[in-house]
Amino acid sequence: MSASEGVVLEVSEQGKVKVLLEASDPCIHCAEEMDVCNCSGGSSRVIIRALNTLGASVGDLVSISHKPGALIKSIAIFLVIPAVGLIVGLTMSAVLNQRYTVGLSATAIPAVCGLLLGIAISVLVYWRVSADIQPFVSHIIRSGLQIPSSMRVIDPVCNMAVDPAMAAGRMSYRAKTYYFCGKGCLETFMKDPGRYADAG
Repeated sequence: MSASEGVVLEVSEQGKVKVLLEASDPCIHCAEEMDVCNCSGGSSRVIIRALNTLGASVGDLVSISHKPGALIKSIAIFLVIPAVGLIVGLTMSAVLNQRYTVGLSATAIPAVCGLLLGIAISVLVYWRVSADIQPFVSHIIRSGLQIPSSMRVIDPVCNMAVDPAMAAGRMSYRAKTYYFCGKGCLETFMKDPGRYADAG
């Protein structure tokens, strides 16, 4: 079971937490578990969402873990099951085409139906095993840490933590100052500030 340490920034009512990880943490390279800003801003912080299995609070230093095989389960659910559905549909199409002389559009219908059935089964399986795939709080290392103010500022476009002193850009909108991890996020915000300001 892989584990990483981070500070809880936010606790949601849905039983999840947002945890701030530093770039030196090997966990930030696990793309399937986090929301990563793809813009270049030199920020070394990443925020992930994890199940709050131990009731962590804002400011707690926590250990985030994954169950073994979480990546393999994710791949199986989202790639293998729909692929099997597509293969079954294509097989049915071939059988129909051999028995009956039908057009290409008629043989494509079972293939599409097989793919859609595979996707539907994937969604149902994901709902059933989602707790086994998602990262979770496995240990509260220290309770009630004071989060430095530099870690509390969130880029409204990509939701990454930004140190205001090191921000690549800033903009005031509706009497509030927003900080950005990179110029790309600043430019995106400038195009439609209401969209991002209202979301935050």
